[in-house]
Amino acid sequence: MSVYWSLLHDFIMDYFKNDPLGQFQQILVHSVPGFVGMVHTYMTKSRLDQKLLIPLLKLGIGYLMINFTQTKIMGEPVYPFLPWDSIQSPLIGFMLLFMFSFMYLAMCWIDAAIKGGALSKVPAKKC
Repeated sequence: MSVYWSLLHDFIMDYFKNDPLGQFQQILVHSVPGFVGMVHTYMTKSRLDQKLLIPLLKLGIGYLMINFTQTKIMGEPVYPFLPWDSIQSPLIGFMLLFMFSFMYLAMCWIDAAIKGGALSKVPAKKC
């Protein structure tokens, strides 16, 4: 969500300038999931867990590999800021991974500060 709104929104709106429905769809798919996640976090006692950072990083690296492969096969970049034609693209990719890791850890800390206490297991009910 943050990559879209900080780096891609203007580019996407220009790309869909003759398709208002396409613009609306892009705004929805890059807004609603984040909003629902925030509401879910607010309404539940569940907390973000720092242990999920490693799997999230693995997914991010996998996504960068897919992005690289698609860009090389199709001949044009998926995102204008990741053309994969110089050392700059992998550096941008790893910088994004670093920034998102920091943001995720900050969200874990904020979530813990708001909800307090350690994660606890709920006893299982016998049927």
